[in-house]
Amino acid sequence: MENIVATVILTIIAITIVIAVAYWVTGITTLYTDIEILEIKHKQVTRQSDTYTKLIEIENKGTKTAKIIQVLINNKPPEDYNATVTLSKNSVNPGETIQLQITIKAKPGTTIQISLNTEKGIQHLTTFTLN
Repeated sequence: MENIVATVILTIIAITIVIAVAYWVTGITTLYTDIEILEIKHKQVTRQSDTYTKLIEIENKGTKTAKIIQVLINNKPPEDYNATVTLSKNSVNPGETIQLQITIKAKPGTTIQISLNTEKGIQHLTTFTLN
């Protein structure tokens, strides 16, 4: 009789440990699979005198919604360059594409770096030269 009780207790302990490990692994998997990957595609540039308008498409190739909280030009706010930045929307769902339009006065040959900073603290960078 004691052997049966001991076997039942060991079985219950083993099942409890298996369930705890399963929950732990699920938590780690979720932590590492919820990622945001923003792919930045340059579309077109139009020029009118010394003012350039750059259209950029941003596609979320990750598994988590990315919320863009800040757009910087050469690591400075757009206001420092008298530039206007327009996002079609701030949140990009997985598989979704949004538009970013930048209007800036600059000389031909100027290199511009755009930094998209997300709520998660990730910085997505792209660089282009105005012609």
